[in-house]
This record gives sequence, structure tokens and C-alpha cells, in this order.
Amino acid sequence: MRVGVLGPLLIDGAGGETTPRGQRPRDVLAVLLQRRGHVVTPDVLLDLVWGDAAVELTASTVHTVVARLRRALGSDVIETHDAGYRLGRQVRLDSDDFDAALRRAREATAAGDAAGAVTAYRDAVAVWRGPQAFEGVSDDLVMADRARLGEAHAQTLDELALALLESGTAPALDEAWSLARALTREHPLREGSHRTAMLAAVRSGRQAEALDLYRALRARLRDELGIEPSPPTAALHQRILTQDPTLDPALDVGPTHEQRTGPEPQVTGERPPDQREMGRLPAPLTSTVGREEDLATVLTLLEQGRRLVTILGPGGVGKSRLLAEVGGRLSADPSLEVVYVDLSGLGATNAADIADAVAVGFRLPVSRDDPISSLVNHLCADRLVALVDEAEWASTAVAEVASHILAGCLGVRLVVTSRVPLDVLGESRVLLAPLACPPEDASGAEARRAPAVRLLEDRLRDHAPDLVIGDEQGADLARLARRVDGLPLALELLAGYAASRTLAELLPLVDAPLDVASPEVGHRPRHRSLRDTLLWSVERLTPSERLVLRRLGVFAGSFDVSAARSVVGGSLDPLTVDAGLRALVREALVQLDRRGPRSRLRLLRTVRDLALEGLDESGETQEVRRRHREWFAARWRGQPPHDELIAEVGASYDDYLEALRQGLAARDACSVADLVIALGRRWSFVEAAGVGVRWFDRVLAADLLDPVDTARVQVLRVGLTLHASWADSRHLIARCQEALANDPDWLAQAWQVESIQAYQAGDVERSVTAADQMVTVARRGARWVLPEALATTAVMVAAAGDREGALASADEAWALIGASPTALDFASVIPKIGLALVDADQPQRAYDILSRATTDVSIRLGLRPTFTIVINLGWAALGIDRPAEALSWFARSLNSGSHRGLFLAEECVGAACALTSLGHPQAAALLDAADELSSRHALSLTPRMAAHRQAARYLQPPSGDRSLSSRTDEDLAAAIGTAAREFAP
Repeated sequence: MRVGVLGPLLIDGAGGETTPRGQRPRDVLAVLLQRRGHVVTPDVLLDLVWGDAAVELTASTVHTVVARLRRALGSDVIETHDAGYRLGRQVRLDSDDFDAALRRAREATAAGDAAGAVTAYRDAVAVWRGPQAFEGVSDDLVMADRARLGEAHAQTLDELALALLESGTAPALDEAWSLARALTREHPLREGSHRTAMLAAVRSGRQAEALDLYRALRARLRDELGIEPSPPTAALHQRILTQDPTLDPALDVGPTHEQRTGPEPQVTGERPPDQREMGRLPAPLTSTVGREEDLATVLTLLEQGRRLVTILGPGGVGKSRLLAEVGGRLSADPSLEVVYVDLSGLGATNAADIADAVAVGFRLPVSRDDPISSLVNHLCADRLVALVDEAEWASTAVAEVASHILAGCLGVRLVVTSRVPLDVLGESRVLLAPLACPPEDASGAEARRAPAVRLLEDRLRDHAPDLVIGDEQGADLARLARRVDGLPLALELLAGYAASRTLAELLPLVDAPLDVASPEVGHRPRHRSLRDTLLWSVERLTPSERLVLRRLGVFAGSFDVSAARSVVGGSLDPLTVDAGLRALVREALVQLDRRGPRSRLRLLRTVRDLALEGLDESGETQEVRRRHREWFAARWRGQPPHDELIAEVGASYDDYLEALRQGLAARDACSVADLVIALGRRWSFVEAAGVGVRWFDRVLAADLLDPVDTARVQVLRVGLTLHASWADSRHLIARCQEALANDPDWLAQAWQVESIQAYQAGDVERSVTAADQMVTVARRGARWVLPEALATTAVMVAAAGDREGALASADEAWALIGASPTALDFASVIPKIGLALVDADQPQRAYDILSRATTDVSIRLGLRPTFTIVINLGWAALGIDRPAEALSWFARSLNSGSHRGLFLAEECVGAACALTSLGHPQAAALLDAADELSSRHALSLTPRMAAHRQAARYLQPPSGDRSLSSRTDEDLAAAIGTAAREFAP
């Protein structure tokens, strides 16, 4: 059975091709297709398909429509369950064929097979039967899928044009030009399509048309969004102007889309999109004005030994900007680690949530039982400055966490921004005032030297570079600055309006009265309010633009245009939403962020507060939150883990978490399952076991999910809890495998979880059997997981003593990923290959692979190497007789993962072996401590690890020295770090 969604809804069954007759059957079928493999209750179908009319209807209405669909689809296609209906997984969609062709095309592109790529791209395009997906289905049901698939279609055409350009033949160049030109007409603001068209024009001898394309794009961007073309587009334009001879087929014209449905082709070998490490300090894109004294004050307090500095001030005064400048100065000290966590939009309400936020931001595992103590224990040995932004979201909770950190982590200093003091003992407060404004009688030249006017002038030039500003305009600039009391956020907003106004036309924008008292002594008594300034701006919008703004308030963080269209949607058509977004960007009520590979939008904090108030007053909150929840739930529904999923969930983490909270409150089983699975992929990738397990437990306790989704969540949960009892988990895993018997993707993951759990418990035979099962399932129906399955098998058979089998599996896994490993490969495949090679007596090869991986993951992907890469590199270095280096890697692993339980036991064994080789006086004591830890946590060493330990024990028999055995886990970790520093080069 095959159903077509790429065009009009079409059923291709035994009786031929048919289209469901009637709006309700088409809508019900669409809902079941979206949730293929999930049970959908009649109540959910009534709510989604019949809307307000469902109040007067019963489940029998749904039964009638389903019966009609069964006559068209076949009686066994729609399954009946106690809870509702489910469309069987035997139903194939034409979008599956589209995705498969697109994957083949991208694989051919990566392999340099231009002809094969063109053929596969044509196959993908040929699957489409109409201009938009789900034609004939009600818009509000399929807005997210329609936007996603439409973007994928346009992106495929873009990539087809690029593949044609690679072939270099005259007909191919002409076709590429035609395709790209058509895309620019259909998507006049899509810069990637314009870059492709410009390149095609140049290569086909149409240089003048290439320049015309750029001029037309630039005019539209300026008129409709008030922005200039992005740097890649401008750079290509400049190269065309200078007739750059390197404009050849290998040219990378940059990202061509806002959103993809699959992995991006890596034309230049650069890292996948947006795989930057969370917790990295944001770099200001513009200059900081008038904060030199405030910056010096904060730095001086830190130099004097103050360990908690709180930057205080009203909203919009520039606290976050000053925090970034402080971080930039501190980062110049190579001996100091500076980390950053943003609490805005997080929704945290208690100290445990704050500890979770810090853990996810810093990629630190946190205990689900006591997250605060675990965080303190992990940070206690570090020398760092933690920069915490917007603590007013949960100031009491932040104060509690800060108190614990100050008491338990002598090497940690905190710099916090907040609207209210934390009232913590030892807190040093820096009151950030608005920027100084010029006096009323200042001349134009004098006014332009005042900090508030300097900031306004800088931002005006950013937004309107052709605006004439001189001493003659100084009086108007001073009037604007004084009207908003020099508040930087207000000045930023005013400057944003300059894209479509003259300087004189900006003056009416600041006529609303202020109610935020200025901290400056002697300032004029009449103050101005940013809230009223925003309200005045909002009142200038059309009714539809105001509607767009208030619905955008449900976004907790940044978002892309596709998400905005779907969530705002409802009664508004996509064109109206797009027009509203352009107006809001132009009016500076929505911020446009183009720093990453994709443009993202974000509401400033005060604007979001105002939008949510309007949403509550309109009575739309529940409905808009439902669309928000369903958009993020549908984003990765049914897809295996890949880099783009990990990156996008990380970029929109606040919104995924908020959607999950709302889904649990609404008891929306389908959305909750999709959301927690997507988040689980991210938690697994960043090794955030504490926060992940707590959320998994919360979802499972709600008792919402059907047996299959429950099994999927359990697999992810057990995968994060390597310290679980094997006796308890083996039965749970068996039940999961039974529930997932018809789902090869998840069944393979369930076998992997069993293999790793058995391995940790010392049941090597069971671990090998489970790994073999994982490989069998992966080869049969889950090829994406095959590299990890083979790497897992290599580890297990190596532990069982089968050297040749381990090498064969490791070599096959490496052959599948070695040419272009993904971020997921670095986290889950390469560490296993390295460990297997160590146990297969090839430590040099393991060392080469793992050391190269640490460099690649840091430089190419911008990530911190995972705990498993680092600790396995320590064993590899020990195997090639580099004990000092091995010791440094074991010490570094303490900062990459949790130094508790099994992990600390293994680190202690490795460090003790290294110290024995180095003749360190504490080697015997640490080895004794390692033996105690290993026994306490039932650590199962691999053969090569056990051989190193045995050799060390031969040289260092039990000493009776319990100086380290009686230490806490944190003391042991500190002792290893101290010893490693002794041997540092």
C-alpha cells in the first residue's frame, strides 16, 4: 500500500489509484499518516479534524469516517486498538521515496559522482505530483509538514542545479540556469537560490544577468526586511565584478536554504551546521559603547578575589552586553576557563532546574537524585568563571545554586546579570545605569560625544548606512537619547526603525511616558518607559501584524521562519504571516540573527512579555501553544538520529522543553512521545544523563504512551543509566525488544543497550550475542545504525578474546564512516573503534584514530571531545608506552564526563597504571583505591585494561596505604589531576 502526499492526497492500492472523497476522510487520513505507527484516539481525531464542531459529536462520527477509509485503503491497513486507530507501518508514503532518492543523490555528491547525483536528484523531483504537499487537506492540520516538505522540494531543486553545474556541459549549464532562475522567481528572498543562479549565469556566459540578479535581490531585501545581502552573497557578487578566475565548478556558494530534511552535503569539508558547543561565550557583533568604567569595575572586583559579582539594572540597560565583554577579557587568560549559560526562556522554576540548565549548557552529567550537589562536585576542582545571564527568571533558585557553588568550589567565580539582587552572602553588586545623555544646552558636536548618542549613531549607521549624520543632526540625536534616558535597548529599537524612516520621523516613537526610575542622581524628574515605547510601536501595526506578534510570544527561544508560519498560522494564511514577520523585523520588534548557517528570529525579552500578555487577553493561549507543541513534535517524527536533528534540537532546546511541558500538561500522548524522543537524542549526544533521566521518568510516570512509544523511551532511558542493575534492566530490555519487534530502527538500539549493559555487568558472552543481533537487525532494515552496531560488536568480541573478529568489525565500521565522520560518529562510533583496537593489540592505530578525532571534533565541529574518546585515548597512549600522556588523558576525562562510579573506577585504574610506569610515589595507594572502587562498582575491565592493571600490581603490590582509599570520589579526581600536572610538559 502506497499513499501519495507530494501533491493531491492519493491512495495507490490493489484497486488502483484513488483520492479519498470528502474533506473529513482526507483530513482523518492525513492525521493518521502524520502519526504513522502511533495509536491516535477518537478524541484526538475529533479535536484536530472537526475542531469546535467536535463538542456536539461522539466517537461514532470518527468510526464512520474510518470505515469509509478502510473501504478505500483495505480493511487491514488501519488497525483498531483499545485506545484508537493506527496506520500500519506497511503503508509507504511517496515522501519516503523522495527521501530515499535525495539520500542517494547526496551520497553520490559526496562520492564525487556528478552523473549519479543528477540522476538521483531527478528521481527525487519526479516523485512530486503537484506544487504543494497534502493538497486537498485542511491547512491547519498539515501546515508544519507542508512547510517542511515544500522547503525540501525547493532545496532539492537547488541541489540539482548545483549538481548540473558540476558536470560542466553546456546543456547542463543551461538547465542549471533555468532551474535556479525559476527558483529565484518563486522565492524572491531566498539568497541561496540567487547565489546558485548567479554562479550558473557566470558559467553560461551571462555575467550581466548575474549582476542584475544581485541588484534585484539587494533591493528586495532592503525594501522588505531592511537588511543587506548576507556576506556569502556579497562575496560572490564581488568575485563576479572582479572576474575572479577561481569561479570554477568546485566553488562553494554557501547554504541555500533555511531548513533541510536530511544531512547537508559537505562540499567544502567544513563542520555540519550549527554544531557549536553549548556554553560558549557569545561574541558581540557590534561595538560596545560607554561601558569602559563598568567593565573595569567588574574586572577589578574579580581581581580582588570577589567570587560573586552581580550586574544589576533595569531591562534593556545592557547587562548581557557587559557580561559578554567581561567574558571576552577573561578569555584572554589561557589558564582560565570561561563558560556561559543563558537562562532566558528556560522556564526553570527551582534550583534543580537551574542545575540542569548549567549541566546542559556545560555538557556535564548531573545526578538525577541530587543535581545541585552533583554539579558542585563536578566543578569543585576547576578554575573557571561562570557567566550566568538573566538570573531574574528564577532569582531565588539561582541564589540557592550560587550559594552551594561558592561554598563548595573555591576555584569558581560567578558573574551574574539580573534585574534583582541575589542577596547571597559575599555578593558584590555593580549597578548598571543607562548611558549618559548630553545636557539640554549641548552643541551638536558635544552631543555626539555623549555615550548614549554615540551608541545610537553607531546603530543607525548599521541599519541605514546611507543616512546622513553630522553635527547638524546632533540636536535630534540628543533629543532621541534623552527621551529614552539612554537605555541601550530602547536605542537599539529606535535605530532599527531607521531602515524605513528619516531621523526626524524617529522622534514620535519616543513620546510615550517612562515609568522605570533612572538610577542616575539629579536626572530630570520626568522619566520614560520602554513598555510604553513598545506599546506605541505595537499600536502602529495593522491588526494582522499585531496578531502575528502576540502569537510569536509562545516561542521560548529563537526560531526560524517555517516554525513561525506554522505556529502563528491558524486563521492567517502563510502570505499574511510572512508579511507580518517582515513588518515586525522592519519595526525592530523581532530580531533577525544571521550569525549561523540559517537565519533565525527572536523576540527580545520585553517584547515577548508584551506579546504573551496580549495573547492571554485574546484567549488564544491554549490554541497557539497547541500549534507550537505540534510543530516541534512533528519536526523529527519518525526520523533516525543525525547531525541536523542534534543541532536543531540544541538550537531550539528551550522550545522543545517548553513544548514537552505543555504536552504533558495537555496529556497529548503523540506530541509527548515525539518531543521526548527528539530531546533524548540530544541528551544522549551531550551525555546529559541527569536531566535526561529525570525527564524520561516524568514522561513515563504520566502513563500516556502506547506500548511501542513506552519501549522507545525506555530504551533511551536505559542507555543513559549505565550504572543500572543488570538483573533489573535485562528484563526491562527484553520487554522493550518484544514491543519493538516490528521496528528495526529501535530494535537495533534495544539490542545495543542490552549489549552494553551486559558488558558493564561482566556478562561478555551475552554482550557479544546482543551485539551480533544488533548487526543482524541493522543489516536487514536499519542501515543508518550499522557503523555503530559494528563498532559495538568489535568492542564485545575483542573483550571475548576474538582478535580477528574485532579487527574485521572495526575495519568495516571505519570503512563506513572514515571518509567523512559525522558529529554522531565522533560521539558513538569512533570511541568504540578505538577501544576495540586497543584490545585487539593495535594501540598505535587506536591512538592515531582517537588523537585525530580529538582534533577534528574540536576544530572542525567546535565541540569538546566526549568522555569516551578521551578515556579510550588514555588507554591507547598507555599501550604505546606513553604513560605521562596517558595520565593527562585520564585526568582530562574527569572534565569530559562524570567522575563517579564505574567511570571514576576506570579512570583510577588507568591513572594508577600510568603512575606506576612513571615511578610516582602515590601509584600504589591509587592502585589500592582503584581496586576498592572497582570492587564496589563491579567494574569489568577489558582484557588489555586488565593486563595493564596486572602489570602495575606486579610492580606495586598492595601497600596497606589507605591515604587515597578513604578519600571521596572528588578527592580522588583531584589527586589524579594534581599528579597529571606534575608530568605536564
